[in-house]
Amino acid sequence: MTPVTTQDRTATDIGTLLRTRREEFGLSREKVAQQTGLPLKYLVTLEEQDLHRLPNDVYTRIYLKTYARFLGVDDAVVAGTLARLRQVHHPEESGDFGPESRRKHPRTSVPTKHLLVTPKLIQRALILFAVCGLGVYLVSAVKDIVAPPEISLYNPRDGYVTADNSVMVEGKTEREVVLHINGKMVPTDEGGNFTDTLELQTGLNVIKVVGTKKHSKEMVITRRVIVRPSDRPTASLKDVREGGL
Repeated sequence: MTPVTTQDRTATDIGTLLRTRREEFGLSREKVAQQTGLPLKYLVTLEEQDLHRLPNDVYTRIYLKTYARFLGVDDAVVAGTLARLRQVHHPEESGDFGPESRRKHPRTSVPTKHLLVTPKLIQRALILFAVCGLGVYLVSAVKDIVAPPEISLYNPRDGYVTADNSVMVEGKTEREVVLHINGKMVPTDEGGNFTDTLELQTGLNVIKVVGTKKHSKEMVITRRVIVRPSDRPTASLKDVREGGL
């Protein structure tokens, strides 16, 4: 085979050049594919210059060099012609095949391990961590908002028996709690302490203390107080239940 050089071109494009050279040797595409090991469909694609059907540039260069060397065509002729075709069909990819382009845009090798942790990955991790933290905070805040307030009722104790017609209700709750005792609003001091005097009737009296905060559930505490006449013996809540009074 006589090598084809830049000055010995018999065609104006790469497809015609390769096809003409192959036909000069009386070779079919199938025969070339068999002897070179190149896929037949890509031999057809190269000769027809259907660049949209070509694989990526790396494989295209390999196929071209293999085909060109088999036909005795100079690599420079093939590379230069393909570069011009690329510039026409894909201007943004022009110069990918020429040696001049490789000098202007040398490839740099980046170790794979350096790509595992990137600033973008760190940024996403921080955002995810912040979102999770905010979610936990919001859940905790909502629980605190809707949770009923704490109320400690010191006096009277449940089941208290007295001969008096009044009783002192004393206790402590959280700040900003709205407190009601038997439906009556009772103020609290800065420490949450409250005191109120209730009138009692003879027999069983139920004292209901209700505390709420804004958007919270109610906290309800119930105390039962028994009032007996002074001329009768002291009775307990158990006696009242059993009909002792």
